[in-house]
Amino acid sequence: MTRYGNTSKGMVISALEFINIFRAENFHNLVLSMKSSDTVVLVESNRLLVSELQKRGAGYPLHLGVTEAGEGEDGRIRSAAGIGALLSEGIGDTIRVSLSEDPENEITVAKEIMNFITGNTGRAAKPAPALSFRNRDTLYKPEVVMCESGRFMSETNELYKGEVLTFNAENPPQFPEKSKSKVILNPIFDEDDPDKLGIYAASLLGRYFILKQPDGICITNRGKVQGEKLKEISFAILQAAEARITQNRYISCPTCGRTKFNLQEAVRKVKSATSHLAGLKIAVMGCIVNGPGEMAGADYGYVGAGDGKVHIYRGTVPVKKNVDQDKAVEELLRLIEEDLRNPRPA
Repeated sequence: MTRYGNTSKGMVISALEFINIFRAENFHNLVLSMKSSDTVVLVESNRLLVSELQKRGAGYPLHLGVTEAGEGEDGRIRSAAGIGALLSEGIGDTIRVSLSEDPENEITVAKEIMNFITGNTGRAAKPAPALSFRNRDTLYKPEVVMCESGRFMSETNELYKGEVLTFNAENPPQFPEKSKSKVILNPIFDEDDPDKLGIYAASLLGRYFILKQPDGICITNRGKVQGEKLKEISFAILQAAEARITQNRYISCPTCGRTKFNLQEAVRKVKSATSHLAGLKIAVMGCIVNGPGEMAGADYGYVGAGDGKVHIYRGTVPVKKNVDQDKAVEELLRLIEEDLRNPRPA
């Protein structure tokens, strides 16, 4: 942290230091995990770790996961975007989906990601060529485009002017890294289940938007999922890839034995109370043991501190301690609204 800050490089250097200790003791039975709740950090750190290990002639199994991914569609799409981005490049040996839901739901989502990437849904199980992060001189703000009667319409309801890469899941695009014109990705699916469509689309497209390659997204589906739902999934993928933030980002851990309150209910209440806001990163963590460290990148935190008690955080600082659970959501919202009325200096 002192040398590199809270960065992907710092994570990798730390891992390599511990690996060197193990290797010096002739111990090689290792599995490495470079998890993050940020999909960009997840991809950067795992790619860099693989590169550094190859330089050293070393190789260990990698365990992948997007930590504290949340719940519902957001958690599924964020998990699929991050894990799918690495698996599609042949990086990763085991995966874990982390949702603030019943644990068996995590297995179902993990299987859908794995089935899609490995070809059990009909795709060719072939690692995709690695792409580099695209350098952009201007703010990266990919657009959501809709296809109406064979015409691609922009968010301002004008005819989209730019290159459209249309493809299906069996033949993902060879993206022109040095394209001078705007390029949008137009994958074609045939899916009736909205949950599966979101997971498949994020698994396929996440890597491109994490790496800031395309200028837009237009999901075409021949199944029952149509219209506004396609637009909703598109925006969710952009948000999961940290490419374009249009809603709040919620970080919440999976259930475990240390959780001192109904975590799933707390997540729903926090989401409901703050849904009128946008652009904030809000963490709902089950315990004081791991919560503060794992929510370090959040703007605000709701952290279990004991039976029925919650600490309310601004960043990494607990500003309200031992708040009764019944009043905690109200106190969190009051703190956020106070800060919005009286912005703190950067």
